[in-house]
Amino acid sequence: MKNKTLLFSLCILTLPIFSQKKITGTVVDKNTNEPIEFVDVFNGSDYTMTNEEGKFDFITKNDSITFNFLGYKKIKTTINQLNSDSLVVYLEPKTFDLNEVVVSNKNTAFHKMVKTIKNDFSPNDFDEEFFLRTILKRNDSIIKIQDLNGIINRKVLFSTTENPITKKNYKVYINHMRKAAYDKDDVYFKLLGFNELLTNLVRVAISTNDFIINKSFLKEDSLIKLCFKPKTNIGTNGYYILNSDDYSLNKVHYKDSIKQDYTIKKNIKYKTIYNELLVTFYKKETATGKYRIDNAKLKYTVECYYKNTPISYDVTYIYKTNKDPVQNFDKKNKVSDRRDIFKIKHPFNKNYWSKNQQLKLTTEMLDFLKELENSTSKTITNFKN
Repeated sequence: MKNKTLLFSLCILTLPIFSQKKITGTVVDKNTNEPIEFVDVFNGSDYTMTNEEGKFDFITKNDSITFNFLGYKKIKTTINQLNSDSLVVYLEPKTFDLNEVVVSNKNTAFHKMVKTIKNDFSPNDFDEEFFLRTILKRNDSIIKIQDLNGIINRKVLFSTTENPITKKNYKVYINHMRKAAYDKDDVYFKLLGFNELLTNLVRVAISTNDFIINKSFLKEDSLIKLCFKPKTNIGTNGYYILNSDDYSLNKVHYKDSIKQDYTIKKNIKYKTIYNELLVTFYKKETATGKYRIDNAKLKYTVECYYKNTPISYDVTYIYKTNKDPVQNFDKKNKVSDRRDIFKIKHPFNKNYWSKNQQLKLTTEMLDFLKELENSTSKTITNFKN
Protein backbone atom coordinates (compact mmCIF):
# COMPACT_ATOMS: atom_id res chain seq x y z
CA MET A 1 0.00 0.00 0.00
CA LYS A 2 2.81 2.42 0.84
CA ASN A 3 4.45 1.77 -2.52
CA LYS A 4 1.20 2.53 -4.34
CA THR A 5 0.82 5.78 -2.45
CA LEU A 6 4.38 6.80 -3.31
CA LEU A 7 3.88 5.97 -6.98
CA PHE A 8 0.67 8.04 -7.09
CA SER A 9 2.46 11.00 -5.51
CA LEU A 10 5.26 10.80 -8.06
CA CYS A 11 2.76 10.79 -10.91
CA ILE A 12 1.23 13.99 -9.60
CA LEU A 13 4.60 15.69 -9.38
CA THR A 14 5.56 14.81 -12.94
CA LEU A 15 2.35 16.09 -14.52
CA PRO A 16 3.05 19.15 -16.73
CA ILE A 17 1.89 22.44 -15.25
CA PHE A 18 0.38 24.93 -17.73
CA SER A 19 -0.01 28.52 -16.62
CA GLN A 20 -1.38 31.41 -18.58
CA LYS A 21 0.87 34.33 -19.37
CA LYS A 22 -0.41 37.87 -19.69
CA ILE A 23 1.45 40.63 -21.45
CA THR A 24 0.35 44.26 -21.71
CA GLY A 25 1.99 46.84 -23.90
CA THR A 26 1.86 49.49 -26.62
CA VAL A 27 2.85 49.24 -30.30
CA VAL A 28 4.23 52.38 -31.95
CA ASP A 29 5.80 53.45 -35.24
CA LYS A 30 9.59 53.23 -34.87
CA ASN A 31 10.14 56.48 -36.80
CA THR A 32 7.38 58.68 -35.38
CA ASN A 33 6.58 57.09 -31.99
CA GLU A 34 2.91 57.35 -32.97
CA PRO A 35 0.65 54.50 -31.74
CA ILE A 36 -0.46 52.00 -34.39
CA GLU A 37 -4.04 50.76 -34.36
CA PHE A 38 -5.18 47.31 -35.63
CA VAL A 39 -1.80 45.58 -35.18
CA ASP A 40 -2.34 41.81 -35.06
CA VAL A 41 -0.85 40.30 -31.89
CA PHE A 42 -0.95 36.51 -31.98
CA ASN A 43 0.62 33.07 -31.79
CA GLY A 44 -0.56 29.61 -32.78
CA SER A 45 -3.39 29.52 -30.24
CA ASP A 46 -4.39 33.06 -29.26
CA TYR A 47 -5.06 36.42 -30.89
CA THR A 48 -5.74 40.06 -30.09
CA MET A 49 -5.14 43.47 -31.69
CA THR A 50 -4.16 46.97 -30.63
CA ASN A 51 -6.66 49.74 -29.95
CA GLU A 52 -6.37 53.32 -31.22
CA GLU A 53 -3.81 54.06 -28.49
CA GLY A 54 -1.71 51.17 -29.78
CA LYS A 55 -2.37 49.29 -26.51
CA PHE A 56 -3.11 45.59 -26.11
CA ASP A 57 -3.59 42.83 -23.54
CA PHE A 58 -2.52 39.35 -24.59
CA ILE A 59 -3.25 36.21 -22.58
CA THR A 60 -1.85 32.86 -23.72
CA LYS A 61 -0.35 29.56 -22.57
CA ASN A 62 2.35 29.76 -25.24
CA ASP A 63 5.55 31.78 -25.02
CA SER A 64 5.71 32.81 -28.68
CA ILE A 65 4.22 36.10 -29.87
CA THR A 66 4.05 37.86 -33.25
CA PHE A 67 3.27 41.49 -34.15
CA ASN A 68 2.09 42.08 -37.71
CA PHE A 69 0.65 45.06 -39.58
CA LEU A 70 0.45 45.72 -43.30
CA GLY A 71 3.30 47.98 -44.44
CA TYR A 72 5.51 47.25 -41.42
CA LYS A 73 8.20 44.67 -40.71
CA LYS A 74 6.82 41.70 -38.78
CA ILE A 75 8.24 40.95 -35.32
CA LYS A 76 8.41 37.35 -34.05
CA THR A 77 9.67 36.90 -30.51
CA THR A 78 8.74 35.42 -27.12
CA ILE A 79 6.83 36.80 -24.16
CA ASN A 80 9.75 36.04 -21.82
CA GLN A 81 11.99 38.29 -23.90
CA LEU A 82 9.45 41.12 -24.02
CA ASN A 83 7.82 41.12 -20.60
CA SER A 84 8.29 44.35 -18.66
CA ASP A 85 6.19 46.80 -16.68
CA SER A 86 6.21 49.38 -19.47
CA LEU A 87 6.47 47.38 -22.68
CA VAL A 88 6.70 49.33 -25.93
CA VAL A 89 7.01 47.45 -29.23
CA TYR A 90 8.51 49.42 -32.12
CA LEU A 91 7.37 48.43 -35.62
CA GLU A 92 9.56 49.58 -38.49
CA PRO A 93 7.64 50.92 -41.52
CA LYS A 94 8.47 49.71 -45.01
CA THR A 95 8.89 52.20 -47.84
CA PHE A 96 6.78 52.39 -50.98
CA ASP A 97 8.85 53.57 -53.97
CA LEU A 98 7.06 56.09 -56.20
CA ASN A 99 7.15 54.86 -59.77
CA GLU A 100 4.65 56.52 -62.07
CA VAL A 101 1.43 58.48 -62.49
CA VAL A 102 -1.40 56.16 -63.46
CA VAL A 103 -3.15 57.04 -66.71
CA SER A 104 -6.93 56.56 -66.56
CA ASN A 105 -7.53 53.75 -69.03
CA LYS A 106 -8.90 50.24 -68.80
CA ASN A 107 -5.47 48.65 -68.36
CA THR A 108 -4.48 50.49 -65.20
CA ALA A 109 -3.94 48.81 -61.83
CA PHE A 110 -7.08 50.54 -60.54
CA HIS A 111 -9.35 49.07 -63.20
CA LYS A 112 -7.74 45.66 -62.78
CA MET A 113 -8.47 45.90 -59.04
CA VAL A 114 -12.13 46.69 -59.72
CA LYS A 115 -12.38 43.62 -61.97
CA THR A 116 -10.97 41.34 -59.25
CA ILE A 117 -13.90 42.16 -56.95
CA LYS A 118 -16.10 39.78 -58.94
CA ASN A 119 -13.57 36.95 -58.57
CA ASP A 120 -11.75 37.53 -55.28
CA PHE A 121 -14.68 38.47 -53.06
CA SER A 122 -17.36 35.90 -52.36
CA PRO A 123 -20.54 36.44 -54.40
CA ASN A 124 -22.41 33.95 -52.22
CA ASP A 125 -23.83 34.32 -48.72
CA PHE A 126 -21.57 33.55 -45.77
CA ASP A 127 -21.43 33.94 -41.98
CA GLU A 128 -18.80 35.92 -40.08
CA GLU A 129 -18.27 36.47 -36.37
CA PHE A 130 -17.74 40.15 -35.60
CA PHE A 131 -16.74 42.54 -32.85
CA LEU A 132 -18.11 46.09 -33.12
CA ARG A 133 -17.14 49.07 -30.99
CA THR A 134 -19.04 52.35 -31.19
CA ILE A 135 -17.92 55.62 -29.59
CA LEU A 136 -20.01 58.80 -29.65
CA LYS A 137 -18.54 62.13 -28.53
CA ARG A 138 -20.38 65.38 -27.96
CA ASN A 139 -18.19 68.49 -28.08
CA ASP A 140 -15.05 66.30 -27.81
CA SER A 141 -16.24 64.37 -24.72
CA ILE A 142 -17.48 60.78 -24.76
CA ILE A 143 -21.19 60.43 -24.02
CA LYS A 144 -21.76 56.89 -25.29
CA ILE A 145 -19.78 53.68 -25.83
CA GLN A 146 -20.91 50.21 -26.88
CA ASP A 147 -19.23 46.88 -27.62
CA LEU A 148 -21.08 44.15 -29.53
CA ASN A 149 -20.12 40.58 -30.44
CA GLY A 150 -22.19 38.41 -32.75
CA ILE A 151 -22.70 36.74 -36.11
CA ILE A 152 -23.59 38.39 -39.41
CA ASN A 153 -24.90 36.54 -42.44
CA ARG A 154 -24.16 38.44 -45.66
CA LYS A 155 -25.72 37.69 -49.01
CA VAL A 156 -22.91 39.56 -50.79
CA LEU A 157 -19.93 41.61 -49.63
CA PHE A 158 -19.62 44.11 -52.50
CA SER A 159 -22.45 45.33 -54.67
CA THR A 160 -22.01 44.30 -58.31
CA THR A 161 -24.33 44.33 -61.31
CA GLU A 162 -24.83 40.58 -61.00
CA ASN A 163 -25.13 40.54 -57.19
CA PRO A 164 -26.28 43.92 -55.79
CA ILE A 165 -26.65 44.68 -52.09
CA THR A 166 -30.37 44.38 -51.44
CA LYS A 167 -32.59 45.46 -48.56
CA LYS A 168 -32.32 41.94 -47.13
CA ASN A 169 -28.56 41.56 -47.51
CA TYR A 170 -27.83 41.10 -43.79
CA LYS A 171 -29.03 38.98 -40.88
CA VAL A 172 -27.58 39.94 -37.50
CA TYR A 173 -27.39 37.78 -34.38
CA ILE A 174 -26.04 39.15 -31.07
CA ASN A 175 -24.00 37.00 -28.67
CA HIS A 176 -22.67 39.59 -26.20
CA MET A 177 -23.12 43.31 -25.51
CA ARG A 178 -22.00 45.99 -23.09
CA LYS A 179 -22.78 49.70 -23.24
CA ALA A 180 -22.64 52.88 -21.21
CA ALA A 181 -23.98 56.38 -21.86
CA TYR A 182 -25.32 59.63 -20.52
CA ASP A 183 -29.04 59.72 -21.14
CA LYS A 184 -29.28 63.30 -22.41
CA ASP A 185 -32.79 64.63 -22.97
CA ASP A 186 -32.19 67.67 -25.21
CA VAL A 187 -30.85 65.97 -28.36
CA TYR A 188 -30.78 62.27 -29.18
CA PHE A 189 -28.09 61.43 -31.70
CA LYS A 190 -29.24 58.42 -33.71
CA LEU A 191 -26.54 55.86 -34.45
CA LEU A 192 -26.47 53.77 -37.61
CA GLY A 193 -28.19 50.42 -37.91
CA PHE A 194 -26.19 47.40 -39.08
CA ASN A 195 -27.57 47.64 -42.62
CA GLU A 196 -26.37 51.19 -43.19
CA LEU A 197 -23.10 50.66 -41.32
CA LEU A 198 -22.07 47.48 -43.13
CA THR A 199 -23.00 48.92 -46.52
CA ASN A 200 -20.92 52.04 -45.82
CA LEU A 201 -17.88 49.89 -45.01
CA VAL A 202 -17.76 48.49 -48.56
CA ARG A 203 -18.34 51.68 -50.54
CA VAL A 204 -14.74 51.86 -51.67
CA ALA A 205 -14.82 52.82 -55.36
CA ILE A 206 -14.04 56.22 -56.93
CA SER A 207 -14.49 57.64 -60.42
CA THR A 208 -11.07 57.79 -62.09
CA ASN A 209 -12.25 60.67 -64.30
CA ASP A 210 -12.35 62.95 -61.25
CA PHE A 211 -9.07 61.92 -59.59
CA ILE A 212 -5.31 61.97 -60.04
CA ILE A 213 -3.82 58.59 -59.05
CA ASN A 214 -0.15 58.02 -58.21
CA LYS A 215 1.28 54.52 -58.22
CA SER A 216 4.07 53.20 -55.98
CA PHE A 217 5.49 49.78 -55.07
CA LEU A 218 6.55 47.79 -52.04
CA LYS A 219 8.49 45.11 -53.91
CA GLU A 220 9.47 42.95 -50.93
CA ASP A 221 5.78 42.33 -50.14
CA SER A 222 4.52 42.38 -53.76
CA LEU A 223 2.23 45.34 -53.01
CA ILE A 224 1.04 48.29 -55.09
CA LYS A 225 -0.13 51.53 -53.51
CA LEU A 226 -2.50 53.79 -55.42
CA CYS A 227 -2.81 57.24 -53.82
CA PHE A 228 -5.69 59.33 -55.16
CA LYS A 229 -6.70 62.96 -54.82
CA PRO A 230 -9.41 65.02 -56.58
CA LYS A 231 -8.38 67.06 -59.60
CA THR A 232 -10.09 70.07 -58.02
CA ASN A 233 -8.16 69.59 -54.71
CA ILE A 234 -11.53 69.57 -52.94
CA GLY A 235 -13.19 66.34 -51.85
CA THR A 236 -12.14 62.77 -51.13
CA ASN A 237 -8.50 61.68 -50.99
CA GLY A 238 -6.86 58.47 -49.86
CA TYR A 239 -5.20 55.29 -51.10
CA TYR A 240 -5.62 51.63 -52.08
CA ILE A 241 -3.10 48.86 -51.40
CA LEU A 242 -3.25 45.98 -53.87
CA ASN A 243 -1.50 42.66 -54.26
CA SER A 244 0.69 43.11 -57.35
CA ASP A 245 0.35 39.41 -58.27
CA ASP A 246 -3.40 39.49 -58.88
CA TYR A 247 -4.42 43.15 -58.19
CA SER A 248 -6.69 42.07 -55.33
CA LEU A 249 -7.64 44.76 -52.83
CA ASN A 250 -5.80 44.50 -49.48
CA LYS A 251 -6.59 47.86 -47.93
CA VAL A 252 -8.45 51.09 -48.64
CA HIS A 253 -8.37 54.41 -46.80
CA TYR A 254 -10.17 57.62 -47.66
CA LYS A 255 -11.17 60.82 -45.93
CA ASP A 256 -13.40 63.61 -47.05
CA SER A 257 -14.30 67.11 -45.92
CA ILE A 258 -17.91 67.46 -47.05
CA LYS A 259 -19.68 70.56 -48.33
CA GLN A 260 -23.44 70.16 -48.03
CA ASP A 261 -26.49 72.08 -46.90
CA TYR A 262 -28.02 71.74 -43.46
CA THR A 263 -30.93 69.39 -42.86
CA ILE A 264 -33.58 70.94 -40.60
CA LYS A 265 -35.87 68.87 -38.35
CA LYS A 266 -37.96 70.54 -35.66
CA ASN A 267 -35.57 72.67 -33.56
CA ILE A 268 -32.40 71.05 -34.94
CA LYS A 269 -30.34 71.71 -38.04
CA TYR A 270 -27.37 69.51 -38.86
CA LYS A 271 -24.97 68.35 -41.56
CA THR A 272 -22.05 65.94 -41.89
CA ILE A 273 -18.82 67.89 -42.36
CA TYR A 274 -16.20 65.10 -42.36
CA ASN A 275 -15.94 61.35 -42.82
CA GLU A 276 -13.10 58.84 -42.94
CA LEU A 277 -13.00 55.13 -43.77
CA LEU A 278 -10.26 52.54 -43.34
CA VAL A 279 -10.84 48.90 -44.35
CA THR A 280 -8.38 45.99 -44.43
CA PHE A 281 -9.18 42.71 -46.13
CA TYR A 282 -7.76 39.23 -45.63
CA LYS A 283 -7.71 36.04 -47.69
CA LYS A 284 -9.86 33.33 -46.23
CA GLU A 285 -7.94 30.12 -45.49
CA THR A 286 -10.58 27.86 -47.03
CA ALA A 287 -11.07 25.96 -50.23
CA THR A 288 -12.67 29.04 -51.81
CA GLY A 289 -9.72 31.36 -51.17
CA LYS A 290 -12.05 34.36 -51.17
CA TYR A 291 -11.26 37.68 -49.51
CA ARG A 292 -13.28 39.06 -46.58
CA ILE A 293 -13.16 42.13 -44.33
CA ASP A 294 -10.50 41.86 -41.62
CA ASN A 295 -11.10 45.14 -39.81
CA ALA A 296 -12.66 48.50 -40.57
CA LYS A 297 -13.02 51.93 -39.03
CA LEU A 298 -15.63 54.51 -39.99
CA LYS A 299 -15.49 58.01 -38.50
CA TYR A 300 -17.60 61.06 -39.19
CA THR A 301 -18.34 64.45 -37.69
CA VAL A 302 -21.78 66.04 -37.59
CA GLU A 303 -22.21 69.77 -37.00
CA CYS A 304 -25.48 70.50 -35.23
CA TYR A 305 -27.38 73.56 -34.01
CA TYR A 306 -30.04 73.11 -31.34
CA LYS A 307 -31.90 76.27 -30.31
CA ASN A 308 -29.05 78.23 -31.94
CA THR A 309 -26.49 76.45 -29.74
CA PRO A 310 -23.69 74.73 -31.73
CA ILE A 311 -23.00 71.08 -30.93
CA SER A 312 -20.35 68.87 -32.54
CA TYR A 313 -20.80 65.08 -32.66
CA ASP A 314 -17.95 62.72 -33.51
CA VAL A 315 -18.86 59.09 -34.21
CA THR A 316 -16.45 56.14 -34.52
CA TYR A 317 -17.37 52.59 -35.52
CA ILE A 318 -14.64 49.93 -35.26
CA TYR A 319 -15.47 46.60 -36.89
CA LYS A 320 -13.37 43.43 -36.53
CA THR A 321 -14.07 39.93 -37.84
CA ASN A 322 -12.90 36.54 -36.60
CA LYS A 323 -10.97 34.58 -39.23
CA ASP A 324 -12.10 31.23 -37.80
CA PRO A 325 -15.10 29.61 -39.51
CA VAL A 326 -18.43 30.18 -37.75
CA GLN A 327 -19.69 27.06 -35.97
CA ASN A 328 -23.27 26.44 -34.88
CA PHE A 329 -24.78 29.51 -33.23
CA ASP A 330 -28.00 30.46 -31.50
CA LYS A 331 -30.32 32.01 -34.07
CA LYS A 332 -32.78 33.09 -31.37
CA ASN A 333 -30.80 36.28 -30.80
CA LYS A 334 -31.59 37.91 -34.13
CA VAL A 335 -31.89 41.72 -34.12
CA SER A 336 -33.14 44.24 -36.65
CA ASP A 337 -30.41 45.40 -39.04
CA ARG A 338 -32.25 48.74 -39.42
CA ARG A 339 -32.43 49.68 -35.77
CA ASP A 340 -30.13 52.18 -34.08
CA ILE A 341 -27.50 49.79 -32.69
CA PHE A 342 -27.57 51.45 -29.24
CA LYS A 343 -31.25 50.49 -28.97
CA ILE A 344 -30.32 46.79 -29.11
CA LYS A 345 -30.96 44.96 -25.84
CA HIS A 346 -28.92 42.00 -24.65
CA PRO A 347 -27.83 40.82 -21.17
CA PHE A 348 -24.32 41.43 -19.85
CA ASN A 349 -22.10 38.33 -19.63
CA LYS A 350 -19.38 38.98 -17.05
CA ASN A 351 -17.46 35.81 -17.90
CA TYR A 352 -17.19 36.72 -21.60
CA TRP A 353 -16.14 40.32 -21.09
CA SER A 354 -13.56 39.47 -18.41
CA LYS A 355 -11.81 37.23 -20.98
CA ASN A 356 -12.38 39.40 -24.07
CA GLN A 357 -9.15 40.47 -25.77
CA GLN A 358 -10.53 41.98 -28.97
CA LEU A 359 -10.02 45.65 -28.16
CA LYS A 360 -8.56 46.96 -24.92
CA LEU A 361 -10.56 49.85 -23.49
CA THR A 362 -8.73 53.14 -24.06
CA THR A 363 -7.71 55.44 -21.22
CA GLU A 364 -10.38 57.91 -22.31
CA MET A 365 -13.05 55.21 -22.18
CA LEU A 366 -11.97 54.03 -18.72
CA ASP A 367 -12.12 57.63 -17.47
CA PHE A 368 -15.62 57.95 -18.95
CA LEU A 369 -16.81 54.83 -17.10
CA LYS A 370 -15.44 56.19 -13.80
CA GLU A 371 -17.16 59.49 -14.53
CA LEU A 372 -20.48 57.71 -15.02
CA GLU A 373 -20.12 55.90 -11.69
CA ASN A 374 -19.86 59.22 -9.86
CA SER A 375 -22.37 61.13 -11.97
CA THR A 376 -25.65 62.47 -10.60
CA SER A 377 -27.06 62.72 -14.14
CA LYS A 378 -29.27 60.07 -15.69
CA THR A 379 -27.14 57.28 -17.21
CA ILE A 380 -27.55 54.02 -19.10
CA THR A 381 -25.02 51.26 -18.44
CA ASN A 382 -24.63 47.53 -18.17
CA PHE A 383 -20.83 47.56 -17.66
CA LYS A 384 -20.14 45.53 -14.52
CA ASN A 385 -16.93 44.73 -12.69
